[in-house]
Amino acid sequence: MIGITIDSPKRTELATVADWISASGELHLISDLTLRKLADHTLRSWVETGIESAVVRRGGKPIAFATLSASEASLPSDTVEICHLIVHPSCRRRYEGSHLVLELSRKAREMGFSRAVGRVVPQNSIAKLFLSSLRWARSDVKEDWMNGNIWYTKSLEDVY
Repeated sequence: MIGITIDSPKRTELATVADWISASGELHLISDLTLRKLADHTLRSWVETGIESAVVRRGGKPIAFATLSASEASLPSDTVEICHLIVHPSCRRRYEGSHLVLELSRKAREMGFSRAVGRVVPQNSIAKLFLSSLRWARSDVKEDWMNGNIWYTKSLEDVY
C-alpha cells in the first residue's frame, strides 16, 4: 500500500502542483483567475499569504492542495476560509479531499477559529456535493460576498 501524508507543501513541488491544476482545466473553479495556466508565482503567493497551506501526498507525490486564509475575503475574526481546494483528477473519490479538509479544520481550531467557510462558484456542482457530504451548511450570508460565489460554513467546535 502506498502511504498517504498531509503536510505543508515543499517549495520544490509547487511547480508540479501548478502544472496539474492547470492541466485539469479547473483553475476557474478554485480561484477568480480566468487564465488557463496557473503560474508558479501565483501558487506560491497563495501559500505565502495564507495562514496555512497543505498538500496530500500519495507515494511522495502531491495529489491535493488547499490553503487557509483570513484575508481573501472580509470575514468575522473567528472565521477562516478553506481556499483553493483541489484534488488531482485521477485521485478523486478516494477521501483525500475529505482528509485535507479535516486536517485544515483541525489546524484552524488549534489557531482559535470557531468557524470555517468555503466558497464555491455556482457551476461547480461537484464541490457543492462534496461540502454537503462533509455536513457543511450552505450559508445564509449573501452569495455576493465575492463574485457571486456560494458560501458554505462549518462550526469547528466538534473538530478534533
